[in-house]
Amino acid sequence: MQNPDLFEGDIVLTPDQGEAIIETLKQELKKLNSGVEKITGDLESEDKTASKREKRSLKIALLFEWDFPIKYYVSSDLAPVTRALIDSSRAEIEAKTCIRYSKQSVPISGTPGINVVYKNGCFSPIGRVKFDQPQELSIGEGCQTRGTIQHEQSRPDRDDSLFMYSQNIMPGMEGQFTNVMLYDSYSFSKNGQKVFESIDVTYRESPGQNERLSFSDYKIVTYNYCNSTCPYKISCYNGGYQNPNICTQCVCPNGFIGALCTDIINNHVGCGHAVLQANVYPQPLTRSGDINCFYLILAPIGFRIKIVVNSYVLPSAYPCPIGTGLEIRATLNMDNSGSAWCGTSTYVRETYSFTNQVLIHFPGTHPSHSFSLTYLAYT
Repeated sequence: MQNPDLFEGDIVLTPDQGEAIIETLKQELKKLNSGVEKITGDLESEDKTASKREKRSLKIALLFEWDFPIKYYVSSDLAPVTRALIDSSRAEIEAKTCIRYSKQSVPISGTPGINVVYKNGCFSPIGRVKFDQPQELSIGEGCQTRGTIQHEQSRPDRDDSLFMYSQNIMPGMEGQFTNVMLYDSYSFSKNGQKVFESIDVTYRESPGQNERLSFSDYKIVTYNYCNSTCPYKISCYNGGYQNPNICTQCVCPNGFIGALCTDIINNHVGCGHAVLQANVYPQPLTRSGDINCFYLILAPIGFRIKIVVNSYVLPSAYPCPIGTGLEIRATLNMDNSGSAWCGTSTYVRETYSFTNQVLIHFPGTHPSHSFSLTYLAYT
């Protein structure tokens, strides 16, 4: 899957992009300290689980902007299932952004576009790099997932969220972890030890995923490419963004619905009330079974919420993807994913919200699935 001659094993850089990354790496070298690139604060403090993850992607300068629709050709050398996945990924991107594609029946030449090919490994330039010629995107062995096909690269805010353990990384793979979407904490380890983990302890079971782009990834793309699509602006709530395809509506993060994302998804009858009010006394929340439940816990203005998870039984998975594990979204913004916990556990875990609201998602798919927690408001 990885090519040692390419940046991060799969990125074809222009000279200007290479120089920008070298300058960034020079700055990172100044922060190295005994193999741990960043140590910030006391993880045992009250605010240890308050998420401060802000998306700041798309920072590398692009030579040219794409003109829509973007022409693309899919080689017949790719397996039918991969070709179908490319088309469905394209449809998903078009449904959530203003980006448009035009599929071509023959390889593109003499004009901008993307020829999707099957070669040794996975690689692509960042953005459009040629004025009047197509560029290649290779989907080789190990790349045939929706997340890899759609994936973003080079998160500049990596060090705001992760401890990096350079002494555990396989030689030549140090650059892989400016992109954490594709890898779990043990990827490219030379000794079986973790190569990175979240600074925020509540995210250590869900460090990365390659299933698909997240809601906030689509939001970033929309802000960067679609801001002028609608002739007027509307205000979206709970982290939603204006739908560039239906300007009177918002695209909502998981758990929220409504034209402006003001409502919580209607629960299964077995879930009970979707909106819960927290006070200064602990209140229990326990459910079990094949039911998909969302809960929005609200505290008075000026208060925050303490969640104590006592137990859960859900499918085992590592990393634990959103939609499979018990999600506790106690983040500053509801467009960020919360922490997700999979498997079976009776280990007591505490989470403290950043604001006066928390979203809980219990994706039960079997009668044996369950969770038990308490919540309270505090100042």
